[in-house]
Amino acid sequence: MTKTLNDLDILTTLLPTHLTKTDIHAARKAITRAHAVADKALTDIPACELEALHARAVGASDLGWKTLDGERRAMRKLQSLPMAPAALTAAVAANTATLADASVAVDLQTQAPDRKIRIRGALTRFADVLNSELAEIPAVERRIRTSFDGLTAIDFGVRQQSFDNIKSMLLGAVRLVDRHGHRRLSADFLVGPWRRLVDGLPDGQARAKLWRLVSYCYERDIQPDAVDDSTVDALEADLAARKIKGAHETVRAIVYAWEELQKSCEGFPRQSLARRYRTGVDRWNLRFDDLSAPFKQSWYAFVERMTAPGAEDFDPASVFDDFDDLIAGVEHAPNRQYAPGTLRSWKTAIAYAALADQAPSKLRDIAQVLTPEHAVGALKHARDRQSRRAERQDGKPSEQRSAQRRNIVSALLTVAKIHDVDDASLEKLRRLLWRVHPHIRSEQKQSDGMVKPVWQSGSAMGSRHRDRLRKFADPAYLEAWRKAPAALLRPAHAAAAAGREPDQQSLLDAMVGLLHLILRSAPLRRANLCQLRFRGPDQNVKLPSGEGKATLWLAAEEVKNHEPLTVELTEKATTELRFWLRHLRPVLASRVGASAENPFVFPAKGAKHRALELMNMNFVDRNRRLGFELNLHASRHLAAKIALDAGVDCAVIQKLLGHKRLETTLRYYAEIASLTAQRQYQSALLQRYAAEDERNKK
Repeated sequence: MTKTLNDLDILTTLLPTHLTKTDIHAARKAITRAHAVADKALTDIPACELEALHARAVGASDLGWKTLDGERRAMRKLQSLPMAPAALTAAVAANTATLADASVAVDLQTQAPDRKIRIRGALTRFADVLNSELAEIPAVERRIRTSFDGLTAIDFGVRQQSFDNIKSMLLGAVRLVDRHGHRRLSADFLVGPWRRLVDGLPDGQARAKLWRLVSYCYERDIQPDAVDDSTVDALEADLAARKIKGAHETVRAIVYAWEELQKSCEGFPRQSLARRYRTGVDRWNLRFDDLSAPFKQSWYAFVERMTAPGAEDFDPASVFDDFDDLIAGVEHAPNRQYAPGTLRSWKTAIAYAALADQAPSKLRDIAQVLTPEHAVGALKHARDRQSRRAERQDGKPSEQRSAQRRNIVSALLTVAKIHDVDDASLEKLRRLLWRVHPHIRSEQKQSDGMVKPVWQSGSAMGSRHRDRLRKFADPAYLEAWRKAPAALLRPAHAAAAAGREPDQQSLLDAMVGLLHLILRSAPLRRANLCQLRFRGPDQNVKLPSGEGKATLWLAAEEVKNHEPLTVELTEKATTELRFWLRHLRPVLASRVGASAENPFVFPAKGAKHRALELMNMNFVDRNRRLGFELNLHASRHLAAKIALDAGVDCAVIQKLLGHKRLETTLRYYAEIASLTAQRQYQSALLQRYAAEDERNKK
């Protein structure tokens, strides 16, 4: 049988002890380059063509000689490895490997014989505990870990240390045959119809949600035009079998993304996919797409009006004075930068309002549903949907005040304001918003006759962020955060000092370390971090030519509060930013396929910046590894906490975080401010008592 590139790629998983980690990474990168040039499936490319295809791929590139030499050396080592048994290779390729296959893979390693015996013993003992045969247990790491969650050392009849060793050996054996357990399919690896389709998709949530379907179909040679409901059913079954959390929700999101991309991308497959529901078909069959053509056209005209170049700016804050507080947690950006999530929220609210009409199919314009009566109907529709879902899932019934209900009314209120709805209707919508807002306790009539909302103190911050922030009261937890930048940047500095490229983990560690340092200079929002530019006409990062501190300048249209922002980085942040741009960014740019003109500090393919979601995932993952939980947005809350603990005035923190109103800052950090006041009071008492005790002694 002719050896193919697919066989070689599988060998990088099957025979890790025959190669170093550096060689494995380089070999996989070489296969990816050859794969892209051949534009054929891996199974159709003979292994003997690898070096020739790789030479074609790197011929026109500016690949560094060290990288090129490393890939050539890794290719030669890989091709010299013995062929694995055909049955084992086929099982790994099809994701059907069992613990029996893992046992065969263990025998192929270069480890000492007694080590192999212990590993095979661990496999056998695990099967015995489960009362199964090795060939009956899928070698899927997620499933094995889940099985171990319900087992203890007592089940194996051993001590805890031996139990931990058994688990470690077993998982190591499983990784030999679980090809996709720790590997993600990248866009660069695709060829043929899927590559052409993915290259034409815009970056965003829809593309990200679709990726599991792309990966599943590509691995099984299912072409885009052949995807149907049975494909999606099989994907859901595969995710469930692999113990992927939220398999049903993932597949449902894929179907929604499929529908969205069909509307926005030319050349996208036209076949429809059935929407997924927990039980059968949803009783509310009427969707936005089922409404009348004039009604839908009025929505699309509205979106075009709000996003067209040269359109008149609209500031949603003009709807009400406390706009920032009322929509806390709702994604918003100024004109021509409306986030897709914002437009989707508006569209959902309008669709719910249309469903509340007596004759929804006869509606001709979205302005017809921008009334208080339709808003009440939209809330009833949303509540009914939640109630039915709660009945099916034994969940809690919907509450009068919730984020979803707030979002529906705030969306209708904002769109109503844009359409110049009469003041009386706007006032009713505003009062309705106060009644469903989760952070408003009641209404209060002022001395001038005006009615204002009464806010719950300290309610603006989400419970998850509040719980994570409380952990930083532990000095050890805070110390782990303090030391994070140095720990994350150290491997990359060591690699540079040795004159070699950092591996991917060290590179991403350094990126997160730099993000920590930038955030300690100023707690920027996530979108601003992603879009930092160090060159080009829109450059917003300025490095000094000699000694000094770097400066970040964000134009008003890039900042949420529409006020230009200037940030002076610390000396440490400036030093590490310079190191990143000189030594590390070129490596990352080469690996992700960034263009030579890419202006972003954190680049992605072509002229794009690194995706916000991906950067946040890298940030969270590294922090968790260092012993604390923190994402990019929660870093802003931590900055406020540290400042408040140090006695900084809330007005200063308002400026630090870029809040328009001091009340917003107070609502977010009331709990922290209260604790700080208590500590200062206690400290003052202790000082006074100490002084009195000293006088009494005299």
